[in-house]
Amino acid sequence: VKVPCMTVRDHCWKYTIDRRPDGSIFVCIRTTTHPECPEKPGVIRAYYYNSCLFKMSETEEGIMEMTEFIFQDLKGGLPPSLLNAALPAGTLETNKTEMKHLLTKKAEA
Repeated sequence: VKVPCMTVRDHCWKYTIDRRPDGSIFVCIRTTTHPECPEKPGVIRAYYYNSCLFKMSETEEGIMEMTEFIFQDLKGGLPPSLLNAALPAGTLETNKTEMKHLLTKKAEA
């Protein structure tokens, strides 16, 4: 990921998707290591953790509820104004990716 005024960062994520007996779905995305995604010289490996629980509402018919926890450390020196500007776009992109995976899993079920 290249952002103006920042050293380049990269990510290597592991996705875990767990269908629970109650019908809810737990999704966890976290930084990991992998031989096919080695760290590169001059690139900072950022740390990311995102966990979500998706479940159908107990009070509203046809409504899916999502509870999400995100922790991100872009590492290196980073002015807070740049961090605050970068986070919303990354969060939206991650949510799109999660929904794509969930819809694929739903179609496979």
